[in-house]
Amino acid sequence: MDAKIMVEIIRDFDGTYCANMSINGESVSGLPECVSYQTLVAAIKKKISFKLLPLKALNFERCGRKEYAVFRNYDFKKENVEYVDEHCDEFEKVKFYLDDCGPGWVRIVYYNPDAMAGGQLVYNLLGYPTILEAAKSAASEAEFWGYLDGEARQTLDDIDLPEFLSAAKGFVEDHCDFVGETSENMKLVIQWAEKCLKDDGGNANE
Repeated sequence: MDAKIMVEIIRDFDGTYCANMSINGESVSGLPECVSYQTLVAAIKKKISFKLLPLKALNFERCGRKEYAVFRNYDFKKENVEYVDEHCDEFEKVKFYLDDCGPGWVRIVYYNPDAMAGGQLVYNLLGYPTILEAAKSAASEAEFWGYLDGEARQTLDDIDLPEFLSAAKGFVEDHCDFVGETSENMKLVIQWAEKCLKDDGGNANE
């Protein structure tokens, strides 16, 4: 199997180049700052016998005074999709992580296969006051979960991004407190929120 090589090329405002590089996820050190792209290409070829694409083939994006371009010799989205397919049972679950982002916060994570990117992990972060408000206002179990989904601070990891694989492995491998939007878990998360309120001295400010 060929090595998976990732090179992040950095072009400074003065025209010098440097690079961050990894092989199979392991960082490669010892790359010098170079006065031109051609010099950087030669340095990387000497270091690992790998030739970069021509400069005109790279797509640079500016951030501050520097520009960045990333090259990979593998299709990371294909790798991400294959990982989800291999663990499809896990990606059908909704997972709960109590006090995951500090006391009084619950993180609810699930996989959305219908995203425009082709799939995404969804992270819903909620403070315990929101749980208590949902318990008070929701007339049914479905309304309770719908209320939480609508009120959460939401972040996403799209499947077409290189960092998705690490997040996906965490979703599959890391311990969670319970699984599934069930009536039993609704009771558990409400009990947790009530305990948080008690521990907070009865002051439910999020």
